[in-house]
Amino acid sequence: MRYYSDLTRRMYNSAEECEKAEIELKKAEEKKAKEIEQKTAARKEKAAKVDAAYKALCEARKNYEKVLSDFCKDYGAYHKTIKKDDFFDVLDLFRF
Repeated sequence: MRYYSDLTRRMYNSAEECEKAEIELKKAEEKKAKEIEQKTAARKEKAAKVDAAYKALCEARKNYEKVLSDFCKDYGAYHKTIKKDDFFDVLDLFRF
């Protein structure tokens, strides 16, 4: 007598072979689900770090603008030479 497994979609010569194959398949599926869960958690953690860095960047930018504004109110203007390597463009934040 041959046995068919709905899970593996294969034929087996004995019930033991069929059960063993189904157990192996379930283990493989659980392992894959666990790996996906770990990758998702790692991605979420790294995304939180990116968000925190962006917030810090925004706060630093606000602080820079406030200090620059205060300086300009007191002294009229602020002169600085910006080199190519020093130039910061906000659009650079969104490049991939």
